[in-house]
Amino acid sequence: MNPDQLSTAFYMVARLADKLGEAPIKDKVWTHKLDDHWSIKINGFHEEKDSVPPYHMMIEFNGFPAGCVSPWEGVFAAGTEANEDEFIDAVIVKLEALGMDVSEIREEDLRKKGQARVSPEQAESEIKEFLEDID
Repeated sequence: MNPDQLSTAFYMVARLADKLGEAPIKDKVWTHKLDDHWSIKINGFHEEKDSVPPYHMMIEFNGFPAGCVSPWEGVFAAGTEANEDEFIDAVIVKLEALGMDVSEIREEDLRKKGQARVSPEQAESEIKEFLEDID
């Protein structure tokens, strides 16, 4: 695994699941309504479950598919409101509402599209723990 290629969206949801006491997700499907617009479903099984590929997250915006990502790759809608950056911002807002310090995440120089908002090593470690070593 190349930590420089980690999905920011997946990493942020992993932090959210951990904060909500839902991690690890190994051998379960976790669904969560993030806010009035966004909902997620993560498959922690080695096989497809509920139309979600193994170890992937399906993301919906207003009930419509908006993305499918794994810790390492994926696709996302490119709409004005339904896109990866807007989704990540919604996750950050939720983390703030739950009392998590997100100051390091909010630093402008770390907000580069497609890059983790923390060190690659920290992101890799937290995702591995979240998935309980999927190898």
